[in-house]
Amino acid sequence: MLRYLKHVDGVLRTLLRSRELDALRRWGISPGDLARRISTVRPILGPALEAYGRDVSTPDMAVSLHSATLLAALCELRRPRRVLDAGSGFSSYVLRRFSCDDREIWSVDDNEQWLDTTRTYLERQGIDNDRLLPWDTFAESDEREFDLIFHDLGAIRDVRTSTLPDICSRLAPGGLILLDDFHKHRYRYRARRILARDGFEVIPLRHHTLDGFGRYAALARRAA
Repeated sequence: MLRYLKHVDGVLRTLLRSRELDALRRWGISPGDLARRISTVRPILGPALEAYGRDVSTPDMAVSLHSATLLAALCELRRPRRVLDAGSGFSSYVLRRFSCDDREIWSVDDNEQWLDTTRTYLERQGIDNDRLLPWDTFAESDEREFDLIFHDLGAIRDVRTSTLPDICSRLAPGGLILLDDFHKHRYRYRARRILARDGFEVIPLRHHTLDGFGRYAALARRAA
């Protein structure tokens, strides 16, 4: 029985991986190029995230290395000019470190104390810390047309879900949203409903982002 269950699990993993890779190709993202970029940035981000988890946050609270390397790879492949970092932290470092030189990055957070922590961390890393704003302030702005958005804002039960429609409205045509913590069943269900209502397609990225805590992310874009 155990051997049979392992076989079924292996088959399911292969099918999910195949569907994920096919969807990325359909969206114009080469899985081979993505894998090569990830392998290039991982040696850079691994030690940085380890130090971040020791000195600033904790490994289970900080963005996973898998999601961080994927985010960096997307920045290098897509070269987004306007980026929204919804939920500041290590992602703020990643987006500023790996985006193109003439990019414009906004980092927002619903926790102003944590926003100050992020500002200090970026300064210590020699990374620019401009355009860091409280979520309430940013939500009142007209800043839109973002080419890439990382959505990791606030508590999953309320803030993360309630802000998703606003996040979606700020995406530029052809842009991408990377949604962290898609492994959370209730959040995944609610997020899918919101995204479908707003005309988005979603790719769960288990193959690329599943980590030791069982976390994984998803990629979304408006349907063509």
